[in-house]
Amino acid sequence: MRFNKKVIFFVIVILLLIIIGVFLWNKYKKPDISHVLSEEFTITELEGEKIIIEYKETGFKVKIPGDWEINGFIGRAGLLCTSSDFEFHQRVGQYSPPIPEKGCSLVIDIRKGRALGTEHVRELVEVCPEIGQDCNGYEVMEINGNKGLKYIHSLEHALVPGKYVSVEIPKNDKMYSFETHLFSQDRERCEQEFDKILRTVEIRK
Repeated sequence: MRFNKKVIFFVIVILLLIIIGVFLWNKYKKPDISHVLSEEFTITELEGEKIIIEYKETGFKVKIPGDWEINGFIGRAGLLCTSSDFEFHQRVGQYSPPIPEKGCSLVIDIRKGRALGTEHVRELVEVCPEIGQDCNGYEVMEINGNKGLKYIHSLEHALVPGKYVSVEIPKNDKMYSFETHLFSQDRERCEQEFDKILRTVEIRK
């Protein structure tokens, strides 16, 4: 009987040690980060004329207007850039995608490795080599020598009418994503601004 109590006590101690070990491992293990975090970008202001956003590990660079604001995005992945007159739409609020009632927005995101959707975009770019070609609902485009896909989703009959535009550029083990939500009274100006910003994109590595 005394032997059985010792065995039970020993088993309980072992189980407790295992539980504590699993808890500590989950708490302190290095997270599986599949996106470039907002703090990994370098931001440089050029005397109010332009703001340069860089991810120096891959030679990524893009320029946005000097009066725009830059904020970390949801989960600290990527950046949310907004024009000085940007206001979140009252019907959706600031915790939704950046749908504006006024002004322009741009989301910049860099996904690493085999993040969700990366391989699919790579395959489409490979099978649709011609610029301007319609490829499964996407448009093939090229920005400073880098091929990518442009996707437009119109929501003209939704509660908040407008359209969502995304451009994705695969290069090596990264996916560079640019998104804008054209829902405000300034949608025409914002679409032109989005196209201008895309023309400044550089990816060297």
